[in-house]
Amino acid sequence: MTDDRRPSATAWLTSITDKEFAEVVHEVVRGRSRTSDTEAERGHFVLANVSLDRDDGTWGLEVVGLHDSVRYERGFDADVPLCQFGNCSGCGFGVVSWAKHAKCSVCGADAFCT
Repeated sequence: MTDDRRPSATAWLTSITDKEFAEVVHEVVRGRSRTSDTEAERGHFVLANVSLDRDDGTWGLEVVGLHDSVRYERGFDADVPLCQFGNCSGCGFGVVSWAKHAKCSVCGADAFCT
């Protein structure tokens, strides 16, 4: 990206909702080459959310999962919050989403959130 386009791209990305940001990042990641040296490693970027537990000072990390497009054919409003938390049924990573039925951004398996 040329330096003259970066400020407008940054301004736009800053202005969109969390859901829209997650969808854009997921779309971009799908179009990128893997990050691993070998195809077998399947390395790729993911978007994650971290939060500090004020009681014990530890950080929690959940990958941001898109909604299951088969289950939610009509999708969700743009301003829906990231308020559903669960675990991936495949790899076990913590997942956060705007949907109760999401897809894990690590392995693509179902994640059921509450």
